[in-house]
Amino acid sequence: MASSNTPPVVLTVRDTELAREATRAIEARTPSATGRDMHLTLDGDAPISLELPGGAAELITALLKSMAEGKSVLLVPQEEEITTQKAADLLNVSRPYLVGLIDKGELPARMVGTQRRLPLEIVLEYKARSKATRSMALQEMADLDQGQALR
Repeated sequence: MASSNTPPVVLTVRDTELAREATRAIEARTPSATGRDMHLTLDGDAPISLELPGGAAELITALLKSMAEGKSVLLVPQEEEITTQKAADLLNVSRPYLVGLIDKGELPARMVGTQRRLPLEIVLEYKARSKATRSMALQEMADLDQGQALR
């Protein structure tokens, strides 16, 4: 099982500004069929030029967008299994609530010793479904409110 050993980065105001500028610069470019050429300068070193696969360029852009919004980001390989605490953090729920979802059969988990592990891909799918359900409910409420205002 792969894991990310990258420590969390505490963003400064300057970091978010740089991320915003980098995002604009990347989005201004047109991706080629095989990827994107990028020129990077790391900590004052001489610029390096490299070609990235298209998927990597999109990931870097998404990373920079999140950083520009002041959000912390953690890169985790898709096939990884995560702990109940990491899954709860990802879903923005408590760990006991998440365990309840597992016990109800809403999320699959396997036991590793005495601990549960969840497939990250399934947790991300659950998060997307939950977000879509919430969005539809909010839209229905807004529609009902609009209907009431018209009377």
